[in-house]
Amino acid sequence: MGANEKLMPYAIPPISQLAERMRGHFEAELPGSNPRIWPNNLFVSAKVFAAALFDGHQAIRYALDQAFVTTATGEFLERHGAEIAINRLSATYAAGKVTLIGTQGTVIPIIAQFTRVDGVVYQSTVSPQTIGSGGTIDIEVQAIETGAAGNGQAGTTLGLGTTIAGITSVVIHTDGIGGGADVENDFSLRERILFRMQNRPHGGSPPEYIDWSREVAGVTRVWVERAYNGPGTVGIFFMMDDAYGDGIPQAIDVQALTVYLGTQAPAPAALTVYAAIAVPMNVTVANLLPNTMEVQNAVETELADMIRRRAAPGVNFKYSWLWEAVSNATGEDSHTVQTPSANVAVSPTEIATLGTVAFV
Repeated sequence: MGANEKLMPYAIPPISQLAERMRGHFEAELPGSNPRIWPNNLFVSAKVFAAALFDGHQAIRYALDQAFVTTATGEFLERHGAEIAINRLSATYAAGKVTLIGTQGTVIPIIAQFTRVDGVVYQSTVSPQTIGSGGTIDIEVQAIETGAAGNGQAGTTLGLGTTIAGITSVVIHTDGIGGGADVENDFSLRERILFRMQNRPHGGSPPEYIDWSREVAGVTRVWVERAYNGPGTVGIFFMMDDAYGDGIPQAIDVQALTVYLGTQAPAPAALTVYAAIAVPMNVTVANLLPNTMEVQNAVETELADMIRRRAAPGVNFKYSWLWEAVSNATGEDSHTVQTPSANVAVSPTEIATLGTVAFV
């Protein structure tokens, strides 16, 4: 193949075309057989052989897709990752602390359980503890099931799943409960594999910090700022889009990523991890046509996807991006973005997030 020649796409012929080819072969090899006339067993045989050939073409197409990271799925995508030491991230348990308020001397048993209104259950993970003279105590807990659903925002009120006399209230600690993640999906795994392939290790380069950060379950987006606090320093901002509604990590997530990066980063690096401050954008869409629930859902999906792709710490959010996202919604014919009505200012420690979406 010459340098300027291109591979043609692998097109699968439809069954009808394959069947017609088979009838042509029968006609050539069996003169007078008339395989195009019904009733004729050769007419049916051509359709049967065509179906078998179609299955074979589908298998070839599937095998070809699995040969490339960009189109591989499931186990085959995992094999591509294993070749460069990237494995699919397993589901993890959310963990953190809860603050209990109650009577001095109240003993908290080791298997105490606490429930959230949506059914998530946390269980204490330390030996029995006793409330002191201050009337409060912080204890370590872990969700009893894996997944992002177990993450909890600081200050969330919990109920007692285990009866404990003397306890008046339970809330999630100010650091929050975090670290819970679902099994990594193909989209995320593919992103990490391609990123590693396109950004080879260079002894602590910015892409490596992104690579290391995304090895922590739940981390989806990462930005690296060299000399952020002066020469020899590195600042890391990150998001956890699948863990929280606005994607903003909690204090416990910042702590976890800081600890992990400390095991990976070069020794001289003075590393600081940050959670950006959310700048929620409440979007009002007017004159949407057609104004159906399906189109509204498509608009919300496009807005969320666009913000995830374009938003970054310190990047002012362009008003035109909102129009673009709504226009990309499946089924949308016309609309007006009523608010915001101008670009949204974002400071270096902030990031634009999607607030409410209203249709008027």
